Amino acid sequence: EGPTGSGYVGAPISTRIHEHDLAGIRGKTTRDKPEPVVTEYVAVPKEIIDLNKYVDDTANVMFANGVPFLVTASQGLNLTTAEYLKK
Repeated sequence: EGPTGSGYVGAPISTRIHEHDLAGIRGKTTRDKPEPVVTEYVAVPKEIIDLNKYVDDTANVMFANGVPFLVTASQGLNLTTAEYLKK
């Protein structure tokens, strides 16, 4: 017999300790609620606004696996965004 008296001679100790209730441990483990995302708005300096006064914006609705997203592209800024749309 092994050091723990489990009857598995030669088996690693970790196998003997953890083999009994892995499914129970996995089923009882819960996910912690993530911290909420905080959106912060900042003032844009006048110089940046003047340099980017004429920007072409386009928008479209895209579906990924049936989930709607608003996709925007800004020509001149080389900026593309995707925002989840709540139903």
